[in-house]
Amino acid sequence: METVTKSRNFLNTVNDLYSRVGLFIASTVLLGSLLIGSSFIAWRANVQQQELARLNSETIALLRDAHRIRLAALEALRGQRGYLLTGDPRYLEPMLESESELPGLMAALRSHIDGNEENTRELQRLGNEVQSYFMDLRTVIVFENAGLKKEMLDVVRTGHARRSINRINADVQRIVTRERARLGSARSTPRPGRSTISC
Repeated sequence: METVTKSRNFLNTVNDLYSRVGLFIASTVLLGSLLIGSSFIAWRANVQQQELARLNSETIALLRDAHRIRLAALEALRGQRGYLLTGDPRYLEPMLESESELPGLMAALRSHIDGNEENTRELQRLGNEVQSYFMDLRTVIVFENAGLKKEMLDVVRTGHARRSINRINADVQRIVTRERARLGSARSTPRPGRSTISC
């Protein structure tokens, strides 16, 4: 009888261990699944954070280059007006520097903008406006140098340079606004691991 009791106790111990091993395996699988799930969520959040950081730096670069285009146009006007007021050719240096910088600034701006049709049209319009603007500035200088004071004053009085500056600013502002909206929509996309509870 004692042997049967010992056998039964042994079998009960084995069954108890067997059920504990099953519980241990189930717990390990559950914890492993949770670890894999949380790792995946952390990885996705990291990928989204990196994408957002990339978009932020692209937007900052675009804003910087757009601002440089505006400044170059204003510097050119300042140089032209300084020359007209003083007759000193040194005042033309800002205009000439701006004129030589603008193609590079336009290329830099173009490199930050995706190639959709609306952006392409906007950049084309901005490029045309900048070319027209510098042509007007140069026309005034040519008239001044040729001694055609009346013609020069007529061109200056038309206010075309100021309207060109305003159109350049408006074109740049549309590009900047569109870029900020794109960044804002990227920031507002829901991230994994963050649920929104609505009442």
